[in-house]
Amino acid sequence: MRKRNTLLFIIALIIVVVAVFRISMRTWPWTLTIPPLVINNPLVADEIEIKEPEEESKENEDIKVGREMPFAVNLPQGFKMGIFAEGLGNARVLLFDLKNRLLVSAPSQGKIIRLTDSDGDGFAELKETILTGLNRPHGLAFFEKWLYVAEANKIVRYEYDHNSGKVLSSGEKLIDLPGGGRHFTRTIGFDSNDKLFISIGSSCDTCLEDDENRAAIMISDPDGKNARIYASGLRNSVFFRWHPNTKELFATDMGRDFLGDNLPPDEVNIIKDGKGYGWPFCYGKRVYDTVFRGVDNCASSEPSFIDLPAHVAPLGLAFALKEWGKEWEGDLFISYHGSWNSSVPVGYKIVQFTKESNYQESRDFITGFINQKNNVLGRPVDLLFDNNGRLFISDDKSGMIYMVVAGVD
Repeated sequence: MRKRNTLLFIIALIIVVVAVFRISMRTWPWTLTIPPLVINNPLVADEIEIKEPEEESKENEDIKVGREMPFAVNLPQGFKMGIFAEGLGNARVLLFDLKNRLLVSAPSQGKIIRLTDSDGDGFAELKETILTGLNRPHGLAFFEKWLYVAEANKIVRYEYDHNSGKVLSSGEKLIDLPGGGRHFTRTIGFDSNDKLFISIGSSCDTCLEDDENRAAIMISDPDGKNARIYASGLRNSVFFRWHPNTKELFATDMGRDFLGDNLPPDEVNIIKDGKGYGWPFCYGKRVYDTVFRGVDNCASSEPSFIDLPAHVAPLGLAFALKEWGKEWEGDLFISYHGSWNSSVPVGYKIVQFTKESNYQESRDFITGFINQKNNVLGRPVDLLFDNNGRLFISDDKSGMIYMVVAGVD
C-alpha cells in the first residue's frame, strides 16, 4: 500500500512540475527566445524559401527590354538593351506624348510615326504613320495642344489629341527656314520660358554663308513671331538639350572635314544668347581655321565647352535621370553617329561624360555598333529618357529604336 501511495505521489509531482513549466513558459519575459524554435519548423522554412525567389522573379519580370538585339553590344554591369521598334527607315528624332506613346521622325520617308507598346512587353507592336508627305521632317516638339514639326524649309504645327494619339488639324506654317544645303536637318525644342528654339545647319563644309540664319540657332515665340538669331557660328548643331538643374543649353556640333583624321575636334557647346561660336573662322578652343586665317578675330568667339574626337559626328545628348541612381544621375550621354571622313572609322557608340569632372572626362557606355572588321551595324542618333528612367535610342541605319534599362542583375 505504501509503494502504491509513493507511486501516486511521484506521478502527481510530475504533473505539477509539467503544469508549472508550461505556465512559466507563457508568462516569463525570457520566453521571447522561443521564436527560433518556430522558424525551424519545416513548414515555415519551406514557405520562406519559396517566397523569396517569387518576389525576385516578379521584380525581374517587370524589367522589359523588348526583343533581342540583332548584334552584340557592350554595356556596363547592371544595364540591359533590346529592340523597342523596328522597320522605321532612317529613324531620327524621338518624342513622347502624354500617354507615353513614342513619336519618331523619318526624314527620308517624309513621315512621322507613332509607336505604341500596348501589352507592356517592351516592344512596340503598333506602328502607325500620323503624318506623311512632308519635306524631310526632322525635329519634333509638343507645346500645349500642338505638335510642332521642323521640315527642311519650315516649321509647321498640328493640333494633336494626346488621348487618341491622332492629328486633328492640317498644318499651320509658322516660320519659313532656309531650305536645302549640305545640312538639311532642322531641330526644335521649347525651353522653360516657352520659347521655341530652332537649329539650322550650314549649307556647306567651310564657306561664308549668304543667309545669316544658317549655321545658327534661332529663337521665337510659340506662334512663330519675333523670330531672331539666338547664337551663330555653329556649323551643324543637330541636337541640343537643356541641363536639368542649371538650365544651360547644351548642343553638339560637328566640325569641318578634310583636315585629316585628328582635326578639327567635334564639339559640345553651352549656347548663350547673342554669342558666336567661331565657324567658319575657327574651331575648338579658338583655333584658327587655315582657310580663313586673319579674316576674323576668333578671340571674340565662344570656345567649345568639350572637345570631342574629330569626325565622330556627335548627335543626340541626354542627362541621366534619378532612376539610374546617384552614381549615374546628371551624367551626360552623347551618341556618336560615326565617321565618313576618317581613314580609320571612329564613333559608332554612346559615350558617358561624368558630372564629377564637369563633363570633361568620358568613358564608353555602349559599344558594338561597328564590329572588329569595321562593318557598321548601326548608327545611333537621338537619346531620350522616358518618365520611368528608360533610355531610348534611335538608329537611322538599322531603322530600329533601342531601349536601355538600369537595375538589371
